[in-house]
Amino acid sequence: MLPQDYDLSREDVQLLASRDALAAFFAKLGYDTNVRLVQNVNAMGITGETLRASIKHIERLANREALGLLFEVYLFELKSVTVAVTQAIARGFRDRSGDYLLVLTSDYQELDFVLVQRYINIPSQEASDASILPSKPPTVSVQPRILTLNRLKPEQVALRVLRRFSYTEAYPFQQYDKLLSAYEVAEWSEPFFNNRALFSDYYLTKRLPEESLWNDRNEATTMTAAFKQLRQLYADVRETFQNQPESVIRTTLFELVFTTLGFAARPVKASSSSELQPDYQLYARVEASSTPTEPLALCLTYTWGRNLDGRDDQRDSETSEENPGAVVVTLLDEGQADWAIVTNGKIWRLYSAKAHSRATNYYEIDLEETLALPAANLEYAFRYFWLFFRAAAFIPGFQPDPHKGATTCRRVRRKM
Repeated sequence: MLPQDYDLSREDVQLLASRDALAAFFAKLGYDTNVRLVQNVNAMGITGETLRASIKHIERLANREALGLLFEVYLFELKSVTVAVTQAIARGFRDRSGDYLLVLTSDYQELDFVLVQRYINIPSQEASDASILPSKPPTVSVQPRILTLNRLKPEQVALRVLRRFSYTEAYPFQQYDKLLSAYEVAEWSEPFFNNRALFSDYYLTKRLPEESLWNDRNEATTMTAAFKQLRQLYADVRETFQNQPESVIRTTLFELVFTTLGFAARPVKASSSSELQPDYQLYARVEASSTPTEPLALCLTYTWGRNLDGRDDQRDSETSEENPGAVVVTLLDEGQADWAIVTNGKIWRLYSAKAHSRATNYYEIDLEETLALPAANLEYAFRYFWLFFRAAAFIPGFQPDPHKGATTCRRVRRKM
């Protein structure tokens, strides 16, 4: 069976109080920790006296090698974690072959997870000099991507990002790309949703909870019933649907979710087809005598946990070459509907034809995570899924507001 993201809990993070605990943590996430190796500043090629003096312990916690490619995890125990020290350590990995994730800490109360990201700098050459001087060679620089974790009080966003650290990919460079995507999530994620500039963050976090719709009794009754149905449907969802073909997931998961959300889902293409067509057209449920003319939204469905940002030949044996992010742009360009939903069962994304960037602006909910939240946050969090993905939210009436700098969710204000 293909590995899935580890179902990380707050308790898992709160245990990270020692070297051994960190090694056990990465083992849970699927990393190979059988080759732990204590290092020293000389072996690591660290020559700066100030940096050498700031390091108390270095250890390789995990590594993975495949096809000559390398991915390793290192722990640095420091006297103090500062920006200067972090940058200096990251620069030390610039010329090493392979990709690296570093964990920096001084007391295990806070831990910095640092991904070493390399850039190739190509010097500009003045036109007048080009015919006289040889081109300067490109140089490589590094930028440390940092996720800071409070061990005793981990935030929801940090937990979401750390779950995505799970080692699920076949090759080290694919795992690195996955981690890079996780850090991007950290930059624009909120506790209960990921809003990548599709809507106004201020509206979502401040104004929407004050709207009458947020606490409408009739809406709450419908939402509670939907929540119970979806939570039951998503019980043991990973064990049920991972490694299942899309055709099975369509009939036993997606179509049931569509019904719960109030849609009438019309299949458009077979699950194995690579045609540039939506998998479903989504309509509002109407009387049998009525014939809907235009869909409220289009939907692309994929196998459980599939990569939604590129190809995936591990989890998708039928349409592995397909890039969901590119396909949804093409479909929205055709004008069949103003909205599109893209989902792998776990992640549900909403795209708009009227967004500034159809490819990179989207609103995202991890439905599996949302339905598994502690009771104190559950009802609040589920509203962010329900209010945006149910059929009533797509009924025409409100248009995006271009004056907010991003598409705003004025459409949820309608009487639904």
